[in-house]
Formats: sequence, structure tokens, C-alpha cells
Amino acid sequence: MGCTFGPLFGHVRPLAELGTIHKFYLHTIGSTFKKRLGIMAVKRFGWLAVQVALLGALALVVTLSMQNRSLRAEYRSFIERATLPHPGIYIPALETTTLTGEHVTVGQAPDGGSQLLFFFTTTCPYCRASLPAWKQLVADAAKLPNTSVLGIALDSVHLTEEYVREHELGFPVATSLDPKLGALYRVRRVPLTLVVKGDGRVYYAKTGEFSDPAAGDSVLTVLATPPVETGSASPPLSVQGTQ
Repeated sequence: MGCTFGPLFGHVRPLAELGTIHKFYLHTIGSTFKKRLGIMAVKRFGWLAVQVALLGALALVVTLSMQNRSLRAEYRSFIERATLPHPGIYIPALETTTLTGEHVTVGQAPDGGSQLLFFFTTTCPYCRASLPAWKQLVADAAKLPNTSVLGIALDSVHLTEEYVREHELGFPVATSLDPKLGALYRVRRVPLTLVVKGDGRVYYAKTGEFSDPAAGDSVLTVLATPPVETGSASPPLSVQGTQ
């Protein structure tokens, strides 16, 4: 065994005792370092856990919001389908008289043909904006066989006559203030454009301003297409829009 001398201890100690002291300080320093490292790890990983939890909560909120939006859209679509006209529904035939005294039947097309219906009011700006496209559609429909056109104003005869003269409507127009008509034909909003076939079913329905040229082409295609046979699932072509 031997001895060593150092100013740290102030006197000579045996090597065995010095080794014990050395181990003690190493153990003390190591324990302190481990504790600090553990605290730092807890703080760091604890904050990371908080961040992960916040991100998870945010993702959950976004998911629930998207699901809620989807449910609202489905509910709105369900309500519109239950209250607005759409291709495939059957509508009743109603007899009425046009402004010129002609007796016509709403919802009844010529044999093997089609009936094009325009529902409007004299004060609706969207109806007024639809008139140019409606007039062009009437001119194009006149070239098709077994196709009749009828406008239905949900106003008084006096107001409708002035409206027809002012806008030079070249197709037959009838009037109706009977709420039963709106209920039977699901006229909740105007303008409304419908195509009805001889089987009494709606083959085209658009609620809202009718000004898109593509919509006019769709209507002409439907008008030129014969009605489906009894037992078929749906009309061969149907377009529906709301605004």
C-alpha cells in the first residue's frame, strides 16, 4: 500500500481511504446529474405530451366539425328533396285557362311528347333575369315534335298581363293564386323550370335563375328523349339545381 499528498485534503491519507472518498464524490456527482437529467427529461417529454394532446384535441375538433358540416349538408339535401320538385316524382294534372282564354292542362304532355313549364312571379328579379334564356329555350323547343310550353304566373291576371306585354313573352301564360298549386307542384321558390312527360313524371327540375347555356342544352336533350317505360328506375336524363 502507499500514500499520496494533495492540497485538497491538507494531509496525507492512505490510498484506500482516498479511493473511498473518490467513489463517494463520483456517486454524489452522478446522482445529482441523473436527477437533473431526469427533471429535464420530464419537463421536455411532459411538454411534448401536452403538445400531442393539444394536436389530438384539435384533430378531433376538426373531424367533428367536418362531420357536422356533412350532416347539415345531408339534412339540407333531404329537406330540399322532400319539399322541392326533382326528377322522378309524379305530379297531378290540373286544368286551367291561359290569358288568351285557351284551356290547357298543367302537368299533362302530348302523347309521347313533353311539356315545358315555367313558374314565376312578376316581382321576382331572378325570374326576370331568366326570361332571355327561357325565350331562347321556347324558340328551340318549337322545333321539337309533341312539345308544349306553358308559363304559370303566381300573380293576379292584371299584373301578369302587364308583365307579358312588357317583356313580350311569346308563349302561353296562365295565372294562379291558389296555394294548392304550389303545394301539389312543390313550388317553394321561383323561378322554377320543369319538364313533364306524358307519363306524368318530372324529367327535369331547376329551382333558381335559369341563365346557364348548359342548362338550356340539358333541357333540350330531355325534351327530345322519349319517356321511360313503366317499371324503369328513373328517367334517362335528369338535371336538378337550386339557387
